[in-house]
Amino acid sequence: MKPIETVVPCGEQGMHPYEICTLGSINLAHPDFWKDGTLNEIEFVDSVRVGVDILDDAFENIDFEYLDEENITQVSNYTKRLGLGIMGWADVLKDLNIGYNDLDKVKGLVNYIGQLLKETAHQRSREIALRDGYNFDDRDGRKHLSMTCIAPTGGITLLTKNKGFSIEPYFEEANSFGWRDHLKMQSLWQLWIDNAISKTINLDQNSNIEEVYKCYLEAYRLGCKSITVYRDQSHSQQPIKVGGGCQKCIL
Repeated sequence: MKPIETVVPCGEQGMHPYEICTLGSINLAHPDFWKDGTLNEIEFVDSVRVGVDILDDAFENIDFEYLDEENITQVSNYTKRLGLGIMGWADVLKDLNIGYNDLDKVKGLVNYIGQLLKETAHQRSREIALRDGYNFDDRDGRKHLSMTCIAPTGGITLLTKNKGFSIEPYFEEANSFGWRDHLKMQSLWQLWIDNAISKTINLDQNSNIEEVYKCYLEAYRLGCKSITVYRDQSHSQQPIKVGGGCQKCIL
């Protein structure tokens, strides 16, 4: 295969030229997943399996003839890349009374949920490969080249009435701790994600070029596959203004 040369607009999915990926997210804050502060592992695992099935069905029903591009058909039908992720992470932490930047408590929970997500998605892909007669030597028996990524989940988060997009903190909390805590959160999830993660690393308005540089280097050192930074008040209008309440979102 050719090297990765492009990403989807929010950076969570690196792809080969002409490649297609179907994305979906599991609402981790759904009440069916939790009882007395404990994850209902059976419900979550079942949802991951169903999520893989849905994304696989969506991929197999793409009308490649309509796209009228032979390269898209050839590349995408070989990679069959999926991107299953989660959303509502901040809502979960709030319900569990865990601070977003309380990384000692967060780490164990991320590892537990992340491992379930990855292993279940990969196993379901192997089962689908056997069912559909695929045998790719380069992907551990899976039908799909990659299984997981974490998208920004803007629209679907609003539909589910969550306050936390993707693995982001609440808007009003985003500038209450340093960029290193944002980056560490992303790196914890990255351990269990095949592709990349769409997450904003918030920087103080006084941050300079050197600090942005350090942020990118630290992201690389921690193994993150993408990074997005935003320096507070670098635009005249923004969703959150520190010290001034919320402004109208212009996204």
